[in-house]
This record gives sequence, structure tokens and C-alpha cells, in this order.
Amino acid sequence: MRGEPDPSARNAPDQGRCERRRQGAENLHHEVLERIHAVSLNHTVARDVYEQLVEPEVPHALAWKQQPPVARFMGGLARAHGLGWIGIDWGAASTLPFRPRLRSGRAILCPAMWRLTRADLSDDEEHAFDQWRATWRCPGRVELRDFDQRLPLDLDVPAHRAILLRHLRRHDEAVLLEAPPEDADGWLDGHPHTVVLPLTSRRAPDPAPPISTAPVLSREHGHAPLDPDARWLYAKLYVPTEHMDQLLVAELPALRHALDGRDTWFVRFPRIKDSDEPDHLRLRIRTDGDAETLAAVLGE
Repeated sequence: MRGEPDPSARNAPDQGRCERRRQGAENLHHEVLERIHAVSLNHTVARDVYEQLVEPEVPHALAWKQQPPVARFMGGLARAHGLGWIGIDWGAASTLPFRPRLRSGRAILCPAMWRLTRADLSDDEEHAFDQWRATWRCPGRVELRDFDQRLPLDLDVPAHRAILLRHLRRHDEAVLLEAPPEDADGWLDGHPHTVVLPLTSRRAPDPAPPISTAPVLSREHGHAPLDPDARWLYAKLYVPTEHMDQLLVAELPALRHALDGRDTWFVRFPRIKDSDEPDHLRLRIRTDGDAETLAAVLGE
């Protein structure tokens, strides 16, 4: 009697084809990156080995911060010299817990904003959240903003509150925007809409400087870490946040003294939201062909 065929055997050819396609796509990806380098020829573009200009386009709505670094770099090349509309820069006021609405006549230039942090809530999140809303007069209908995306919420609905609190636990803060009234879309028969207005300058563009040759930067440009010919040593010093003051006040001056007057540059980088890197100090030291010796000094 003939037995039933093994399902895994039927799927084996398909799995093999999928694996070959995946490997082929990866090989093509690396081959393309090997052949492309950036140049400056009146405007920033990419040029391949066939001397063809490549101006990347991003024809999708995927969030910019979610794209791979190479894709973001390539997509930004074509817009490097363009002036983009970035909205209103609030400066230090962007960190305030509340910012009122900004309007000009009947036009709302910027809706009211509330910034909720994990420090604003206690162990009893529900009660602390109600107190926070009462203190800052946060309405029930708001929009939760994440980069350029907005999610309408009704803070009087338990499920919506749970979404907000879960977002707060993941990102340490939540930015809430004033939501338009329920009848705001009435003039368009209740359909959500976005009005896009092109902005152009009245001035003629400045002529680009003539460039006879295009400088090319390849992967041979610069120096590898601890290269004997490197002119600078770049290091990241990771310490717990509570020890950072001790590092800046005591350890860093002692290190600069041990470097015997070498040119140094440092900056503290606190932990950034949605970043995997903890609080750390970035340090650059000018070298004189002794990068390995300086690395040993840093290790001590």
C-alpha cells in the first residue's frame, strides 16, 4: 500500500527556491553597494562605476526612522541641498509639559501640546494620570504623536488609556496633541483629508559654482581603528549615569594631564529615547603615530 507523501518533502523545492532568491538578493545588495560611491557635482547624488547619475526616490510611506541606515542615507542624498519645510522650531519650549495652541486668525498653525513622562506617574498609574490631566487640563480627545504619525485617542475610554500607558512604558514619554473637534471634517462630508500646498521661493536659485572634476570618496578614504597612520583616536567611554559627574570632574582632567597637552575633544551623550546606547562620553585625541599607546592609556 502506498504511503502518504511527506509534507516536508513537498515543501522542500519551494524552500530551496526561496533560500536561493534570498541569497541572490543579498549578493546583489552587496554588489550594488560596492559599485556606488558619493560624489559632489553641483549637487549631491550618487554615481556608479558606469558614470551614471543615480538620484534615489522614496516612493512609500514607511516611517523615516524605521528604514535601514543605508536606505536613509541614499534617500537623503537627493535632498541634501534642498530646503525642506520642518514646521515651527520651539527651541527649549519643546520640552515644556504644556504648550498652548498657536494660531493666526482662523488658521491653527500648531495645536496645543501636552508632554507626559513616566516621572509624572506613580505606582497607581490610573489615579496619577487623572491627577495629571486635571493639573494640565488635558482634554479627553487627543492625538498621540510618534514622529510624523498620529493616533487619535479618547482618554475617557479604558482601552485608549491602556494604549497610551503602554506607549509611555516603552518610550518613557508621550506627546499628546490637541485633536480637532468631531465635526472638523464636516465641510468634506465627514471624510478625513490632508491638504498639501507646494511652497516655492520667489527668488531665482543661486548659480552653482563650476566644477570641472568631481571629487570621489571611496571606502579607502580615512583610516581604520588603531591604524598606525591615523591622526585621531576616537573612543566611547560607557559608565553608569550616577558616575558620569565623577568621570567629568576627576577622571577626565587626569586623563588630559596624562596626554601631555595633546589636542582633545569630548562631548557627553545622554541616553536618547529609542536608542540602544546608554549614557556615555565620546572622546577624540590627536595622535602622532601612537594610537595603540593612547588606547592603552585609555584602558588604564
